[in-house]
Amino acid sequence: MTVFNMNAAPITTAKLFFDESGPVGTQRYEQVKYPMLERLLENQMSNYWRPTEINLQKDASDFKTFTEAEEHVFTSNLRRQIVLDSVQGRAPTLCYGPYVSDPIAEAFIVTWTFFELIHSQSYTHIIRNLYNNPSVVFDGMSEIEEIVACGNDVSKYYDELVACQSLPWGHYETKRAFYRSMVATNALEQIRFHVSFVSTFSFANRKKVEGAGRIMSLIRQDEAYHCGFTYNVLRLLCKEDPDFAKIAIEEKGEVEKIYRDVHAQELEWIEYLFSKGPILGLTKEELTGYLNYLVFNRMKGMGIDPGFDAPKKEPLVWMRKFTNEEGDDQPAPQEEELTSYQVGNIDLTVNQDDVMEF
Repeated sequence: MTVFNMNAAPITTAKLFFDESGPVGTQRYEQVKYPMLERLLENQMSNYWRPTEINLQKDASDFKTFTEAEEHVFTSNLRRQIVLDSVQGRAPTLCYGPYVSDPIAEAFIVTWTFFELIHSQSYTHIIRNLYNNPSVVFDGMSEIEEIVACGNDVSKYYDELVACQSLPWGHYETKRAFYRSMVATNALEQIRFHVSFVSTFSFANRKKVEGAGRIMSLIRQDEAYHCGFTYNVLRLLCKEDPDFAKIAIEEKGEVEKIYRDVHAQELEWIEYLFSKGPILGLTKEELTGYLNYLVFNRMKGMGIDPGFDAPKKEPLVWMRKFTNEEGDDQPAPQEEELTSYQVGNIDLTVNQDDVMEF
């Protein structure tokens, strides 16, 4: 493996990952093999934002009125997202970067990592404004079993892929680890993050900590681009590489296990969130129904029988005001829709077909 591959295949013929000629060579963008990735990249870069742009003065006042149960839910979700984004702030570049053979995909991965850094900075911005001693929030994370277990579960597939870097380029077992890792990343972006998002949005829906809700809405919008990337990569790998087509069949049991483990772990997390009692605006049953909806549709999208029932439509209608979604019918989670998002005078509209089809 080399930092600069002089023998890289032409852009128009190279595979997305693991091309036989090696990793990506010259960073050139005048020719694009995967226009969908270019659109995702351009929209993600145009959506640059900073958490300090959002005033949290009212949030600080609102937070002082929280009950013990409300503070527990709000703080616990922040802690968990800090851990998850600490992983995502490193993993895409570290794990997927060495194997990418397309310059646009490489650029997206680097940009993805950068935006995860913004997300981590956002949590610090919230904590600094709401807590008298911000360090207490960070220092207590390692003592919460549910957070530690989640961090370890997310990291293990990345670690398995990193361990393969000593193998020859394009080794079959490296591709297997890559596939598993990409599936686990997709589950993280489409399920785990959203369980935390909905909890924060429930406060903003009651006109509480609305600044934090706005920040989470921006983060969620970014994650939609990451969902689109992982979803399309998983589809494309099997189309252009016979090894991945075979691996997808071989790993169907492991893929099912990944989603069932995520489901079980998120159910445990919901129990932990409500362990201090109920909160206004969101019940344990509602959050469980939303989780079931996410997992059910993602598993069906992967060709797996979920084995349980779930709402046919997105069950929390009020979520739409925080996710920029309109209309009565919601897209399934595996068909993430990137709707209008404005920065300054830029109107960035990407429809569902654009996001999910090359």
